[in-house]
Formats: sequence, structure tokens, C-alpha cells
Amino acid sequence: MSLESFIQQALSHRSIKGRLLVAFSGGLDSTVLLHLIARENQALAASHKIAALHINHQLSEYAETWEQHCKKITEDLDVEFFSEVVEVQADGKGVEAAARDARYRVFEQYVKQDDVLLVGHHSNDQAETFMLRLMRGAGVLGLAAMSEERALSDKPDTGTLWRPLLDFSREDLEAYAKEHDLSWVEDDSNTSLDFDRNFLRHKPMPALLSRWPQALKQFSTASSHLSEAQHLLNDLAAIDLQNIDEHEERYGYSIDYKKCSALSKPRIKNVLRYWCEQKGFAKPSHDQLLQIDTQFFSMSAQLSSALVSWGNCECRQFNGRLYLMPPLKPFTPSADQLLFTQEGSATPEVNSADLACAGKLSIRSNVSVEHLSIRWRKGGERCTPMNRAHSQTVKKLLQEHQLETWLRDRVPLIYYKDDLIAVGDLWVCKHEEIEINPGAFTWYLLPADDE
Repeated sequence: MSLESFIQQALSHRSIKGRLLVAFSGGLDSTVLLHLIARENQALAASHKIAALHINHQLSEYAETWEQHCKKITEDLDVEFFSEVVEVQADGKGVEAAARDARYRVFEQYVKQDDVLLVGHHSNDQAETFMLRLMRGAGVLGLAAMSEERALSDKPDTGTLWRPLLDFSREDLEAYAKEHDLSWVEDDSNTSLDFDRNFLRHKPMPALLSRWPQALKQFSTASSHLSEAQHLLNDLAAIDLQNIDEHEERYGYSIDYKKCSALSKPRIKNVLRYWCEQKGFAKPSHDQLLQIDTQFFSMSAQLSSALVSWGNCECRQFNGRLYLMPPLKPFTPSADQLLFTQEGSATPEVNSADLACAGKLSIRSNVSVEHLSIRWRKGGERCTPMNRAHSQTVKKLLQEHQLETWLRDRVPLIYYKDDLIAVGDLWVCKHEEIEINPGAFTWYLLPADDE
């Protein structure tokens, strides 16, 4: 099937509510893609709104010239043109990865829920991606390489990313460009073998294609097989996650540790990766999964102190549950008491810089706020909960309430004058002067990245 027929068929069979935004660098791939979309949209007499989005990475002395070239092409095609200048900060991850991160941050700003972002990746790119990930020791998901279509990001209300040219080679695109007398820019960095992708493109790939002319197709076929295998692994992980009793906790999520331990090691790794993805956390790497296995599932595991952190999450164990949670804010209990300042309000709140490290607290009670304060555990505190006849230490009561160990120093103690009247939202205490309804207090934690 020709490129024209394929794109025309793809456009006519898609339900597109928003815009078609083409990621337009001005290179061969995106130039052909933009020309195809604009031309076939017109041929179909479709009403899709088409726009080109150019990212100026400022990495080449020709960056401004390329931007003007892209603008001229969109004017000729009567397509709306957007351009954004970004700063690429490698931060130890490499220029290629940093440029991609900067690019996708812009994409996420422009691509709304009903929009579709079109990217000009083709079968050569797919083969290079497969080989790059193979050299990095990727698993089934990584070797499935690039999908034709996916959500642009993990954020809610995100748009769709579509790669309509994955079944076509660079040779196909060059033939189309020559047939329609298209001009494109050649990135001067594409010849540098310092970049891994360029090395694969100029060294191993030509040798492979000379020996196996169908190599591009075979890479694509292998990626499809691996993608199907990943779907099966996800199905198995969903079943396992349901069977190991997932709960939403005060802070993060948990699963039954014993039931999880009963699974085989490959299934534990599989369900943990899937669980992270479902909850919007970064998936653990191979090395991090080995750490989890050592700290939580080995014969020498010290569960009470086990902690593995990566990305935007960490893994802990408590009371027969394995926890997945955002990192906690660093917290040093304030030496001074914190006062409620919204006097006369039925729902006064404290939200100071100190308290934000532990959480936010709201009180819903008719207690006069002028004598209320918040303090933290120093040791030896005692109180008499409403359902008890005698006083007990706060330490013992926290153990009875099974509050996670990493939260016990963070729970706010609410005082009326110098009397302890409540511990977070866990319990309220008997008091001679005042009466407090259970549930009068609400306490919740802020994750480490919360402002």
C-alpha cells in the first residue's frame, strides 16, 4: 500500500475530535508526514484542524534557520505553525535524552485531551530503538519498542501520540519526498558517531541490511510479538494484584505481603512493575527489583527496616503489608507549639511551614480555638481515650492503632491548654472541661514533591 493510500485510509477510519498536531523538526520524516497529512486531509475534504509544532533545541548554529524553513513550509501548506524554544540541560543523562525530555514537556503543554500528536518515526527508527534497548538489557516491554499509538503522558486528560509511518522505511519516505519535490533540513549532528543512535544507523544497521535485506520487517515483527507478550504479562499482573488484596492507605498503597511472597519471583517482579504503573509511579529497574527481592523476600530480609527508593516512590513493609508510596517530606518536629490562628471559625486550619512537613490538620468542633495548639511526640505522653477507663502511653496506643512506624513521629498531638485532647484523627481523649466528638479532627500527609 502506498503512503498516500495508507494515510488516507487511516484518517478516514479515525474518530478525531481535536487537532492533528504534527511534531515538525523540518527533517525528512516530519516533512513527509506533514505534507501527507495536509494533502490527504484536503483530498478527503475533512475538517480536521492541522497544525505543526516546531521545537528549537538551540543545539545547532543552524537552529534559527531551520525554524524559519519550517515556518515557510507551513505557510505553503496553509497549516498553522507553533514554535517553542527550549533549553536542553543534560544533567548527567546525555544530550539525546535531555532533548527528548525538553521536547515532550512542550508537547504536553500543547496537546489537549482530544488532540492527536503525530510523530514521523518509521521502520528504521523502530529497528534502531529495538537495538538500543537490547544493548541496555531491556525486558519484554522495552523490546516491544515504539507503539503505533499511546497516551502522550500519564497525566489525566492527556492527548494521544500517533506514529502512522512505522510500517514504512526511510527509503519509502525519500521516494515520496522526491516525487513531490519536497525540501528538508539535514541535522548536522546526524553524522556524529558520538550518539548511540547515529552509531547504529551508520555502522551495524547497513551491515545487517546487506546480509538480511528484510531485517527492518523482522525487527518490526519481533517488536509486535513482544508487545503481545507484554499484554499477556499485564493480564497476569492484573489477576495477581487482585488476589493479593490491594488497599489504599493513609499514605500510599499496600498489598498483602504473605500472599505476594507466595508468588514466584518472576511474578512478584511482574506484579510490582504493573502495580507501579497503575498508581502512576516510576517502574523499578532490574537492579531496583533485585534490591526489593533482597530486602523483602530473601531469607535474610530485615522487614522492619527494609526500604527501597527509586524515582517518585519507595517500598516499605509494615504489619504484614507491603507498601508503595511517595517519598515523605523530610521532617524535624518543631520545638515550639503551633497555634490555631483562625479564631471564631468552625473549621480553623493550621498550615505553617513546619506543619506542612507533617501534614495538614483541620478541626471541626465547637471548641474555642484560642487555647488549641499542636505539638509532636517527645516521649512519655499519656492520655485517656474516650473508650478507655484508664490512661495509657501514646506510644502504646499508636501501636494498638497500627499506625505505620514511619508516621508515628509525624502525627500531630492536639492540645487544649496543656491537656492532650486528640492524636491526629486516630482518637480523641476524655477531658473534664470540654467534650469532643470522635472524628472532629482530620489529618493527612503531604508527599515530598507537594508545594
